[in-house]
Amino acid sequence: MSTAESAIRKAKSLIAASQYGHAQKYLLDFLIDYPGNRRAREVLAEMDQFKRPDNPVYGPAIKGFLKAMEHYNNGRFTFVISIADAMLKDFPADADILNLKGVAQLLSDDSAGGLETLRFAHRYHPNHLDVVMNYANALQTSNEDDQAIEYYNKVIAMQPALPQAHYNLAKSLTITEKVEEAIEHYKKALMLNPDYEEAWNNMGICLINLGRFEEGEEAYRKAIALSPENYEAIRNLADTKALKAGDPVLDEVNTLLKRTDLSPINEARLHYALAQVANQDGDTPLFMEKLEKANALHRIHHAYDFAESRKKFDRIRQRFDRNEAAVEVKSGDRSCLPIFVLGMPRSGTTLVEQILSNHSDVDGLGELQFMTAIISPDVERDEPHQLTPGAIRDDYLGRVAHRTDSRIFTDKMPLNGLWAGHICLAFPEARIIRMKRDPMAIAWSNYRTWFPARGMAYSNSMEDIGAFMQAYEALLDFFQERFPDQIYTCDYEALTEDPAGETRTMITWLGLNHEDGLVDISTNTRAVRTASVAQVRGEIYKGSSAEWKKYEGYLKPMINALKA
Repeated sequence: MSTAESAIRKAKSLIAASQYGHAQKYLLDFLIDYPGNRRAREVLAEMDQFKRPDNPVYGPAIKGFLKAMEHYNNGRFTFVISIADAMLKDFPADADILNLKGVAQLLSDDSAGGLETLRFAHRYHPNHLDVVMNYANALQTSNEDDQAIEYYNKVIAMQPALPQAHYNLAKSLTITEKVEEAIEHYKKALMLNPDYEEAWNNMGICLINLGRFEEGEEAYRKAIALSPENYEAIRNLADTKALKAGDPVLDEVNTLLKRTDLSPINEARLHYALAQVANQDGDTPLFMEKLEKANALHRIHHAYDFAESRKKFDRIRQRFDRNEAAVEVKSGDRSCLPIFVLGMPRSGTTLVEQILSNHSDVDGLGELQFMTAIISPDVERDEPHQLTPGAIRDDYLGRVAHRTDSRIFTDKMPLNGLWAGHICLAFPEARIIRMKRDPMAIAWSNYRTWFPARGMAYSNSMEDIGAFMQAYEALLDFFQERFPDQIYTCDYEALTEDPAGETRTMITWLGLNHEDGLVDISTNTRAVRTASVAQVRGEIYKGSSAEWKKYEGYLKPMINALKA
């Protein structure tokens, strides 16, 4: 008896026993290995006749699925997952059940579980539109944007007129620094749905990233016109400095602030917008009042406890000490030259990357999340597995290969300093540029800047900023003492005072040939997705490190925290 005949016989015996779900999975498993088998597909299609409410097996399953959907529509995702798990015992490869469970897991902040469920669903149903779409969403939620792009493109090939697919694809394209391509897909989403306010807002962000400020402002205003309650678009508009006294949008802001049902994060966005307007008007007391209110509300939304950061920093040292004893990657490998630009956020990392990416041999990749994705899970485990330098290297380079084929590239994620020691072990040929700047200039810039990421929650409190900065710089000192030849200190103030001289010294240390025009950052048209987007579109600016002194009277807690 052939393999195919045996498989068909087995499936039919399961169908005869009313084990329809197991028969389906058995046939799908067979078709993964033998996708061209026509008879197996015919038997699968024949099983549709049993999917009726009066069927003693399918009937209860249909009722259970409808009950799960009722819980889903009411936001009771734990009940959805529980019902789905029970149903999967009888229907282990059902597309709709797996899809519903996976989405419920994602909405329950279980991104790992949702990804696993939807990957399993996609294995059996690679052409099921909802499964493919939600699998891409799970990849995006898990910061696997390079893979997400592949599956969003597959969805669009299946259903070109789906605005959400173009929108989600554009989000992942933005993360992977393909900003111009992202704008094109936001435009396609808006052609299909002109009232897609989130697409207008996100397209505005992309336009700002490219230095197209007027177009970005227009996109934000369209988002707000479609929905005056688009709090994020209001905050984004304020960040462009286009929101001024007398603007009708401000009337809407003040009306919204009278509501009693605002969430802390939305109220924070409104106060932040008013802070920017007050600062432009030169009203320092009102600026500080609104900024402090915005940060206090943001802190409610993103709760932060420095003690947890302290534990994390201590654990990183412990795990690094363990890794340091592991066999290092052999030095002398020049197949690539990663340049990591790191330090505190707002210390000048964007400026340095703009200078370096002006070099003909260097590809600027922006703020990559890769090192955190690779190393952080091991640090968070109570009982870590042995994450070797070689494993870190292979994983990182595998991810980078999706972004560039350049041998020399920059990764300017500021908080990669957490992993500086691991980087030095995994990449003996790598170069790390550590940014140094006046501590008060950094602290003040962190406090006044809106950071949406949970990992930046320390920036919402003057005291927390001081404590975090000191601990982070101490960790960097710890790594630099061990790897002095791989870590170069770049002084931000010196760089802005003598850009040509400091750049020449840095380029020489990197082992690159000097080129003219490196410090002319105004000609660099690459997208900048950081809070420094406006600053790096002009000439290098001197004196910014002294701006905090205008607000010194309001910053005593910050000053004291940095002295502690």
